[in-house]
Amino acid sequence: MRTAVTGSTAAEAQQASFRQCQPSSLFPVLAGLACWLPLLLFLLPGCGEFGRPHHRLVPGRLVYLEAEGGAAAAKWRLMEMPGDGSCHQVTGYRDYNPGVLRVAPGGDTVVLLAAHGEAVYLVSLPNGTVVGVAAPKGYLFRESLACAPSGREIACAAGPEGHNPRPGASLNLLVLINTETHSASILVGKTTALDGPTWSPDGHAIAFATSNGIETIHPDGTARRRLVASTVREGRGEAPSFPAWCPNGHTIALVGVSFPDGKTSLDTVDVNHKSQRSLDSCDFTTPMWSPDGRYLLYGKTDAQGIRRLAGIEFISGKQVDLSSKDSSLFGLSWSHDGKALLALRADTGRTASVARLVVVAFPSGRETVLDTGRGLVGAGAWVQRPL
Repeated sequence: MRTAVTGSTAAEAQQASFRQCQPSSLFPVLAGLACWLPLLLFLLPGCGEFGRPHHRLVPGRLVYLEAEGGAAAAKWRLMEMPGDGSCHQVTGYRDYNPGVLRVAPGGDTVVLLAAHGEAVYLVSLPNGTVVGVAAPKGYLFRESLACAPSGREIACAAGPEGHNPRPGASLNLLVLINTETHSASILVGKTTALDGPTWSPDGHAIAFATSNGIETIHPDGTARRRLVASTVREGRGEAPSFPAWCPNGHTIALVGVSFPDGKTSLDTVDVNHKSQRSLDSCDFTTPMWSPDGRYLLYGKTDAQGIRRLAGIEFISGKQVDLSSKDSSLFGLSWSHDGKALLALRADTGRTASVARLVVVAFPSGRETVLDTGRGLVGAGAWVQRPL
């Protein structure tokens, strides 16, 4: 039996309901939530240090190197963050070079370098197996290596074994490694100061630097030609170096080095017309294109001696500053959508520098520190394949 509410009873109920919603009664609840909010954020999965994002927020899967001990550790292992808030070991500890890590297009193979360059390691992500490809006899692989767009080949520079007081003047090789047969072949024989291979987007050519300038060659060893000539004569002139092929296919970025003052500039050259353009001053490091070819990233050293990460929009020349105030970013890897960079950030203090793995939003430069849960980390890269 439903009971009807009389006029006086309805009025009393309405007033009671109104009193429950008064600010005076809600204030203690809101104040209590405000007091507990920082602790709740700290305890939430994937958060810490009052809500600092951890690796739970990584946009996609990535791999990185982790040290066995402290900064002087000789052993590193490959770790993976699948993007679901976890991280796990892919390989055991080996003598990897902590600054070199590439993921071959397709995402099934991670390319690592031995600490002294005696071998390139190919790591299979599906099962974690490691295959070493030895450098040619009497040579060591250098840190400059590039994966073909197909993912089936790797171009590597190799220099003579032993101490070399003038590494820029050594007779180097350009070596091709087949990721399927795990074999190595010499593409370009002994050439002075050969370094910095980079693939064309279609995989039909490789550009590299020598003492004579920037050259290109087909992967089968044919059609070798000089694209940009060095003008250095008797210690004066300009030498092009560190080529980086643009995704548009017809532009190569490079670093021009002037002698005898040693000044460096960021330049580009049109592959078809050989016309050159100077963009900015830069550091002596390889520039890096965004996946769409719109932006070019490069290093610049400020007045305090800190290396900054800078960017420039290729068409307009508009510059982008991506570095935070007291740190340097290096070991860069683009996400495949071009919206973020994975990088190592060196926080410079009075006594030491600590490297952290960070995700840098592009082009805003906003950084998210990834919590690897452990200590020293090395280079990292996104795995360019669907989850």
